[in-house]
Order: sequence, then structure tokens, then C-alpha cells
Amino acid sequence: MNMKINWGTKLMFFAACFMGFVVFMVIRISQTDVPLVEEGYYEKGIKYQEEINISGNTDNFTALNFENSKINVVNMEDSSAINGILKLYKPNNPKLDKEFAVHLNPLAIFEVDMSTYEKGKWKLSLTWQRDNTQYSTEKEIELK
Repeated sequence: MNMKINWGTKLMFFAACFMGFVVFMVIRISQTDVPLVEEGYYEKGIKYQEEINISGNTDNFTALNFENSKINVVNMEDSSAINGILKLYKPNNPKLDKEFAVHLNPLAIFEVDMSTYEKGKWKLSLTWQRDNTQYSTEKEIELK
């Protein structure tokens, strides 16, 4: 028995396979979780001008450094203490985000050991207040 498949049958088979692939991709994409950089991004976007103003403030006495898998916040040569928040963002996994309260006296160091954290890109954000003025700095690091 010699069976021939004509071009119409081949075309219908190809169309059915293509439609099956499209349905599979729609289902797969709809089930994929796409994390946001942070929760409440819309409300934060409304207050973005305030953040721009704060990031324009410079403070020569406070430093945010990263070396040897350690984050250091240093208060150098200043008579006033600082209070702030250090946020660590993992762009591809918001479940790993961390937040630390930073309270530094003059000539003090706040340290976070990141040797046990997941490797890859991290975004560091430090906001602090000194003498009723707000300051902010950000840094991206690659943890290896």
C-alpha cells in the first residue's frame, strides 16, 4: 500500500503544529513570574523628583565601599552621627533583597559580609540623614 500525502494535508499539519506551538508559548509565558525591581514602584515613581533632589546632595564625610565581598559604610572626620538605611537589591530575584538600619557615630564603620550571598549583580542603595538634610548614593557591584 503506497500512500501519498498531498500538499493540502501537509499545509494543514504544519498549521496545526504552529497553532499548538503558539498555544504552548502563551501558556508558558503567562505562568512565568516576572519580578519587579521593588514593590510600590508606582508610588515611588511619583516621588522621583524628591529622590533626584536628595541624590544631588553631596556629603564628603560618608563613604560606601565594596571590597573583598564586604560592604563598608564609613563616617569619616565628622562630628555628627548619621542614621540611614542600606538596601541591597538583587535585580533578578527580589526575594534576596535585604535592608539594614545604619547608625554610625563619628569615625565608625558599618560592615556587611556578602560572602554567603548569591553571586552576581547587586545594587546597593544608601540613604541617610545628617543635620536635617537627606543624602543618597547608589552603587552597582558584581559579587564573584
